[in-house]
Amino acid sequence: MIYSINFDGQKEELNRIEHTMHDEAALAGDDEWKWLFTSDFGKVLEAEDAFPVLDISCLDITGEGGTKRAEEVRSRYRESAIMVIADSKMSPLEYLKPSIQASSLLLRPVTEEMMKKTIHDFIHAFTDARSGDAGTEYVVETREGKTFLPIQKITYFEARQKKIYIRVGAREYDTYDTIDRLAEKLPDQFMRCHRSFIVNRKMIDYIRLSENRIFLRDGSVIPLSRSYRFAFKSLRGSSY
Repeated sequence: MIYSINFDGQKEELNRIEHTMHDEAALAGDDEWKWLFTSDFGKVLEAEDAFPVLDISCLDITGEGGTKRAEEVRSRYRESAIMVIADSKMSPLEYLKPSIQASSLLLRPVTEEMMKKTIHDFIHAFTDARSGDAGTEYVVETREGKTFLPIQKITYFEARQKKIYIRVGAREYDTYDTIDRLAEKLPDQFMRCHRSFIVNRKMIDYIRLSENRIFLRDGSVIPLSRSYRFAFKSLRGSSY
């Protein structure tokens, strides 16, 4: 599954973007996409639960508070590819900055030819990079299709009720696998901490060895078995 949120204050332009993005996504491959197209930025902010991951986004940054909107999206979704919509009155210094990290630009007035070429290049660059970067994603297969979870965003894996539950932000995904097999194939940043848990050590806030608990950056707490304590003693943030 590829997740895409798109905001444009001009509804007619938004409709053209939606149509073009759907066409280009279909040409780029067989992936399932989950879309949000809106002229109400409030709906972008409300969509975080439904979009725990954001892969690709088009954002109108014109008007009052436009760059702040893009910065808000970037702060929530660090890995998203973002295309900004600007106009000729804006200085490039307003949107070509680290707090936005735009990957592409639509400059108003937007012609049909410009829109098609820019969106084509934007979507195909993303899907091409993604197909060559499979090792940095964990694939969850469901009846609806495949969901690609960025490895660095996964907080932990938990074996429960004969399934594996994957925690990403405030959301859980489930799949069929075994914790032992996961421990063998996951990158080194994932550490077995319990018979039922594998944790992303980059998501650890601190560890209480005396309580056999690991406190994570998202506020969740998972157990640390005595048999795995030694491996965690050297990690920064460990304490008794």
